[in-house]
Amino acid sequence: LMLLFLGNILPRKGLIPLLESLHGLDKEFWYLRIVGGTDFDPAHVRKVRKRISALDMESTVDFLGFLEDTELIEVLKTSHLFCMPFAYEGFGIAMLEAMSFGLPALASKAGAAGETVSDGENGFLISCGDGRSVQEIIRKLYHDRSKLAELAANARATFARSPDWQEGVIRIECFLMELVAKKNNRSSSR
Repeated sequence: LMLLFLGNILPRKGLIPLLESLHGLDKEFWYLRIVGGTDFDPAHVRKVRKRISALDMESTVDFLGFLEDTELIEVLKTSHLFCMPFAYEGFGIAMLEAMSFGLPALASKAGAAGETVSDGENGFLISCGDGRSVQEIIRKLYHDRSKLAELAANARATFARSPDWQEGVIRIECFLMELVAKKNNRSSSR
């Protein structure tokens, strides 16, 4: 399976625990491409690169760094699974972007991924530190391509139901306006 890690290379994105989880899985099942900015924490990027080398994963991990849109689109089109099971995210825009290409998400139960990922339907939610589940899911999807196709279709449908930027901004604005109105109503009733 072509796995995609898509996010800035920062400790809270959980790339090192992902690598350690994959290390325990037969290399015939997976290939990981890492896409994301490397300028935010160069020391962590060095640590990630050292870990890839120490785990002898150079043949199954491609560290691509930041990609321009056309290159990123090609990577998204040729991937099977968005794989950031140990990232704590407030809202995973990268995850939703991957779903637009039909990539099911392997995401964390921590943070807001559960707002987008329905476990077993359009991806999977993983508990912090549960590398064994990561291995089991990848192994299962490697052997069950019909399940992968079902998850991919559901991921694409999830994206299609999600608000676009303009609609999202309108929803936020309405929410904030309601809060202000409620506060003003409470203040005027005193």
